[in-house]
Amino acid sequence: MNLLVTGAAGFIGSAFLRKALSQKHKVVILDKLTYAGHMANVEELVDNSNCIFVKGCITDQKLTESLLKEHQIDYLVNFAAESHVDNSIHSPGEFIKTNILGTFALLEAARGYWSQLTGPEAVMKKIIFVSSTYRQMKFMEPSVKPASSTKSCHTDRTRPILPARLAVITLSELGITPISSRQ
Repeated sequence: MNLLVTGAAGFIGSAFLRKALSQKHKVVILDKLTYAGHMANVEELVDNSNCIFVKGCITDQKLTESLLKEHQIDYLVNFAAESHVDNSIHSPGEFIKTNILGTFALLEAARGYWSQLTGPEAVMKKIIFVSSTYRQMKFMEPSVKPASSTKSCHTDRTRPILPARLAVITLSELGITPISSRQ
């Protein structure tokens, strides 16, 4: 499987990268190397055959499109984001540019490339967004009520999905065995 991983030079992204490479996925890293991303986190993994590094920003839609096409990307995994609250107070424009416009550029690049595929290449492709920005949020897991209920589906607020579980779900979506089996 070919992955484009944005923000892979950050702490969480580099852990994901190591796991993906250990399971023989080919990875293209797209990272701007800001305050949160450091080349030292990935340089030992970059070998130009199974893992290549491209310095760039997710707001550069043309760059993303070219990487998707050149490397025939199956999954786009986005870790790239502005995330420090104190920085958001001092430079809110950077947060808007990266987290909103950058996300939109990734979506448009993927839609543009994947919608042009035909034949066997046109199988379902995926975009996975991972964020530590919402680490305080509890995501609710849907559950099905018994058939006798008037509602067929509801949100079970007693079973929150915490971000750590979302990471396990993300890894599982890619066929990557999570580091820990605890969910």
